[in-house]
Amino acid sequence: MDASVIENLAALQEIDRRNRDRERELTEIERAAAEQTAALADKKAQLERIRSDSEALGSRRREMETQLQDEERRMKERRMRLGRIRNDKEMASLQREIDLAKEANAKLEEEALGVIEQCELLEGSLREAQTEFAALEERASQHGE
Repeated sequence: MDASVIENLAALQEIDRRNRDRERELTEIERAAAEQTAALADKKAQLERIRSDSEALGSRRREMETQLQDEERRMKERRMRLGRIRNDKEMASLQREIDLAKEANAKLEEEALGVIEQCELLEGSLREAQTEFAALEERASQHGE
């Protein structure tokens, strides 16, 4: 009888040990799941920030392009007026106006190029973040199965 009690106690001890091991495994799985959930949330927030920045820059670029087109139209009108002017003083004034507009347009074009470059960089960052997000989602779904 003593032998069977000892065997039962040994079996219970083994069951307790396996339960502790399973609890540790479960805790590790829960920790890993929490880390993945946090990583997904961070990547999603990053994607949204990049999209927002990209949309803002795209809007700014369109505004600048419209502004440049308007200035080009005004410049064309000034040049046409220049051909009709007979007064030297008026011609000098209009020429100065044209020169100032050219300088402003050059600065605006330079700024527009900078915005376009930023848009391209953000698009690259967006593609990279989307790829990383998809990979994180894939890993999370594999662990969920």
